Amino acid sequence: MQFTLKYLLESYKVMVPQIQRDYAQGRESEFELRKGFVTKIKQTIQETEPKLNLDFIYGYTEKSGRYEKVFIPLDGQQRLTTLWLTHWFLAPRIENKISEEAKTYLSRFTYETRVSSKRFCHNLIQQPLSIVDDITLSQQITDAPWFMASWSNDPTVLAMLNMLDTIQEEITEKPKAWKNIAKNEKITFDFIDIKTDEFKLTDE
Repeated sequence: MQFTLKYLLESYKVMVPQIQRDYAQGRESEFELRKGFVTKIKQTIQETEPKLNLDFIYGYTEKSGRYEKVFIPLDGQQRLTTLWLTHWFLAPRIENKISEEAKTYLSRFTYETRVSSKRFCHNLIQQPLSIVDDITLSQQITDAPWFMASWSNDPTVLAMLNMLDTIQEEITEKPKAWKNIAKNEKITFDFIDIKTDEFKLTDE
């Protein structure tokens, strides 16, 4: 079944588990991969390329409390994280805070690999940030009063900052790109829950 990130997060809380590696697409050593992927995203949501499907993202779901369902990705963590950062960058802002509509679903994505990664993701969504176009996002975020210096030792946080700089550099027509990624569903992926009756697979 084809999903968008928005639809996935409206349906499930997405939690990258401790067994997963750190976010790697934003590593300094992955510059070409990062640049190529963001360019493909830009061409889809800012230019005239057709819809982009990011292939299979699979994992399993489990209940959390009485009502909430959690999706644990086993493959696709990197693509989901990049999409989440792209949505965060493009989301409309009111008084330096992302809109409530965007916050409602973007806050349902978290990393459990490290406490610092989890807290960084939470603060990125909840805390205000006045984005200035001619200053790199990584500098603006690390200079923000809510950014903790210890987070600079977290490989996932550093990789996210690198990715945000690339997204900022590549995607310049934000209202158009936001409409295409959040409203027009121009970026999708094939979602598989391996524990459904259809697949009946184990974690192994």
